[in-house]
Amino acid sequence: MAQPTNQTDLTRQLADFVAQTSYDDLPSEVVEQAKLFILDTLGCALGGRIQAKEEVSWVTGFATDQKAAGQSTIFGEATKTNAVTSAMQAALALARGSGTSPTSTILAAVQGSS
Repeated sequence: MAQPTNQTDLTRQLADFVAQTSYDDLPSEVVEQAKLFILDTLGCALGGRIQAKEEVSWVTGFATDQKAAGQSTIFGEATKTNAVTSAMQAALALARGSGTSPTSTILAAVQGSS
């Protein structure tokens, strides 16, 4: 592969790599690390939701004010809303609400942290 000559070429090269990489291309060690990364993120979100319920209650209030019907869960609540509103509290809710598979979530985590 030729060396990029400017930022546009570098961006294109990165975009091509991301677009051409599939879950099946990931080594098993990378998949396992991505799973740990996702679980750690969820653990931190849950801990923060429990420990700082008052500090983040504005998110639930915002979602309630939007009256945005949907199938996505607001993290830590029984309330359902649309995926965009839910994503404010839990980024993974967006993936779930739009039907993204667990393998796509792992692939996005790997590509986003690379």
